[in-house]
Amino acid sequence: MFWILLFWAVWLVLWGDFSVLSFASGFILACAVFYYSKPFLNHNIPLRPLKWSVFWLKVSYDIILANFTVAKQVLNPYEQLKPAIIEVPTVLEDELALAIFCSIINIVPGTLTMRIDREHRLVVVHVLSTDTPEAILQELKTRYEKPLLQLFAS
Repeated sequence: MFWILLFWAVWLVLWGDFSVLSFASGFILACAVFYYSKPFLNHNIPLRPLKWSVFWLKVSYDIILANFTVAKQVLNPYEQLKPAIIEVPTVLEDELALAIFCSIINIVPGTLTMRIDREHRLVVVHVLSTDTPEAILQELKTRYEKPLLQLFAS
């Protein structure tokens, strides 16, 4: 119930409207979000706020840097894009860790998760432009997968 009330309060503050419609829609949305995210809320993620903060700062830095890289690649008329599809073998067993890993790949400009093959433990990634797919593979594993393994370790 705490999460519903918290989400509802955040909803009201962000909207800045305290009408009956805002109260009702916020409460309905808070209940729906809580109901559908319940499996994730019961997940036992070790609480390591400093490590999580450092990890998200690193991801944020990568997003900003990738924005400039992609803009340069797209806007430069002499730049020849070399797209690639890379199969990233993963050792992430936790579903939430894998979801976060794939989400990071999706939000970093220039990369996109195309498919997750749980049977063969592969994440298929499309890269906008690269000369060395192996370097991208190693970067994904060292910058995102390895820290996630450490963050989700018991």
